[in-house]
Amino acid sequence: MYFSIIPLLYALSLSLSTGSTLAYDTCTPSVETLSAIAIIKNIVSLKNLITANKEYSVLQQIATEDVVLQIRGGSPDYNNVNVSGLANVTSYISKSDGANIIIRESSSQFVELLSPTTARSLSNTQENYFGQGNSTGQIEAFFERNEDLLRVDNGTWKIFSTTLTVVGGPIGNRAVFVQ
Repeated sequence: MYFSIIPLLYALSLSLSTGSTLAYDTCTPSVETLSAIAIIKNIVSLKNLITANKEYSVLQQIATEDVVLQIRGGSPDYNNVNVSGLANVTSYISKSDGANIIIRESSSQFVELLSPTTARSLSNTQENYFGQGNSTGQIEAFFERNEDLLRVDNGTWKIFSTTLTVVGGPIGNRAVFVQ
């Protein structure tokens, strides 16, 4: 009995994802397309673990040296933020996270392969900050739309631009974030 594994893999990728997946060849995507989408989803999901585990060195594995971070919306402190370069982005994120315990949950991830070497990922994220020290027991939450642009860099997919657009929040105690 003969059957094609490609539609099966595609159906499996859709059933395992929390959102939709799109590639140019959406009817019967190639194994290379499915592989690229899976790799990109994994890279983007690692961003959530970086802040939760405060392992900022992981950014070196998933972002290019010339990565750009942009933050739009939200509070005046974090509106129209533009940070360039891996070292500067790493420093900015580690300082803004502070001593807080952070949980980021993403959903509705959408991956579009723009070319064989470039891609775009869109996702929605809820970011929760659990206060420490004087803010113990307090929570502040943000709701974000994330757009990550990726390219193949030395044979590996990496993020070269990430834009966070705060679409809701902050909700909760602002003192949690400012320590």
